[in-house]
Amino acid sequence: MTVQHPIITYRLTRDGRIPEFLCNHEGAFAGMYGVNTNKPGYIAKWPAPQETLFLGMGCGPIDPDGAPEGVEVIETKEELETYITGISTAWTVKSTGVTGVSTETTTGTLEAWNPGENYAGPGLTTTTTDKVVTAAPAGTVVGVTTSYADSVTTSDTDGVVTKTVVRTFTETTEVENPFDPAAAADELWAKYEAVNEL
Repeated sequence: MTVQHPIITYRLTRDGRIPEFLCNHEGAFAGMYGVNTNKPGYIAKWPAPQETLFLGMGCGPIDPDGAPEGVEVIETKEELETYITGISTAWTVKSTGVTGVSTETTTGTLEAWNPGENYAGPGLTTTTTDKVVTAAPAGTVVGVTTSYADSVTTSDTDGVVTKTVVRTFTETTEVENPFDPAAAADELWAKYEAVNEL
C-alpha cells in the first residue's frame, strides 16, 4: 500500500542535518528510538553523524526506483513491532513518583530568627509532622532523593513580628522497568494512521 507519509528508518545527512524528506505534519513523529548501527571493534560503516538510525515519517511516497541512502520503509504494524523489539532488548524505562511528604514548622519573633536562620536558636519553636508514605511506582527502585521547599509568612501582633517557616520535605523514588516494544509500536502506529487518515 502506498501512503503519503510512510514510516521509515533514516539517518542524519552527512553534515548532521535533519533530512528534508521528513514529515512535518502535525501529529507525525521523527527522531524516535535511535540506535547506533556500527559494530563495536570494527571500522565504522557509518561515520559520525550518520551512525544512528532513527524512526520517523516521510513526506511523500518512496520513489519506486528506490529509497534514499539509509532509508527503509516499514509497511505494517507487525514489521514496526519486530523492528523495535529487535533494537530494544536491553532498554529500560525510568519513572518517578512521590513516596513521602513531611513538614517542619519553625516559628519565632524576628529577633529570635536573627542573626542567621539556623532553625534551632533560642526563642524558635519547631514542630514536625510524621511522613505520609505513598507506595513507590511498580518497578525496580534505582534511586531515592529528598528535596524541600520553604513557605515563609509573618504576622504582626501589637508590634511584635512573628515569622513562621514551613519546610515541606518531598521524597521521590525512581524506578526502572523493561521497555515495552509492543506499546511503543502501538503508539507510533496510531500516529501513522492518524496522519494518513487510515
